Amino acid sequence: MAAGDVYSLVVSASYLSQTWMNDYHFRTLTAADPTQANWQAVADFCKDIYRSVQPNGLTYRTWIARQVSGSGVDWVTNRCRPTGGRLFQGGFPTSPGGGAGALEILPPQCSLVTTLTTGYGGRRRRGRHYAFGLAESYQADGSWLTAITTPATTAWNAVKTKYFMPSGTDPLFQMGVFSFRTASGCEATPGQPMHPVDSPDPDTAFFPYIDFTLRPIVYTQRRRTLGIGR
Repeated sequence: MAAGDVYSLVVSASYLSQTWMNDYHFRTLTAADPTQANWQAVADFCKDIYRSVQPNGLTYRTWIARQVSGSGVDWVTNRCRPTGGRLFQGGFPTSPGGGAGALEILPPQCSLVTTLTTGYGGRRRRGRHYAFGLAESYQADGSWLTAITTPATTAWNAVKTKYFMPSGTDPLFQMGVFSFRTASGCEATPGQPMHPVDSPDPDTAFFPYIDFTLRPIVYTQRRRTLGIGR
């Protein structure tokens, strides 16, 4: 273990007989290995970003933190995936649902998109977060209302205070974007499976976030359409 190891944290919820997931990336700030309790605290924090405005029927189930870069991890050319590294997983024992009551929910592909910036240009150096399970009453004519943008801004300011550069208060973790394309050297092209086009470079694949921007338009994420997503 060394400071600078990068982990992928996947938080999963279920609603409308589908599993919905959000993926976050964190870089470690200390030389000590993170513990199960450390990751449970991070997963609980990420779960709560939007839970207060999600319907009661949405239930958070599990989380997995997988090391994707750093000590003990190897990205082998032609494999297009990491080997080795540490793995943590857990759940939310009380199976917490949302806190917004019984609301009429938009189709699952409709998302509030937050763009996460690092101060560097290019698609590999910025992130996006897709919030799911939001109510019809939060939008009008395809734009989000302050009923959702205000609490969402408050939530992301809390994330920024805790995990963003340069002054995040968390002593163990820093949130950022991790480029699979850079780390693996692989990409997918139409009609072909994932295949290598460059040498793996996981050491330069992570960039810490410095700010966020909420997008006012109701965007769609195709993989969350009923019957398509996992």
